[in-house]
Amino acid sequence: MEGFTPAKSLYLMSQCKHFVIANSTFSWWGAWLSEHKDKLIVRPEPWNNQQSILSDFLPPGWIGLPKHPILKSSAISKSLFSGG
Repeated sequence: MEGFTPAKSLYLMSQCKHFVIANSTFSWWGAWLSEHKDKLIVRPEPWNNQQSILSDFLPPGWIGLPKHPILKSSAISKSLFSGG
């Protein structure tokens, strides 16, 4: 969110109802602070390759999205994201 302070960006994120977050503390806090009762949060799985600590900070209702092995191929990724 270009042009906003980090605090303003975090506040604006917290007003959202649904989230697709990265494995970053900034996106985690934005989702965590949302007060929507029926919010939907999709997060990376695994989270920073630290599966053993998931229960400490990832609520059970957050949906883990597994890494997709096909996107790890640089040839396929370049083709998908460069339009060629």
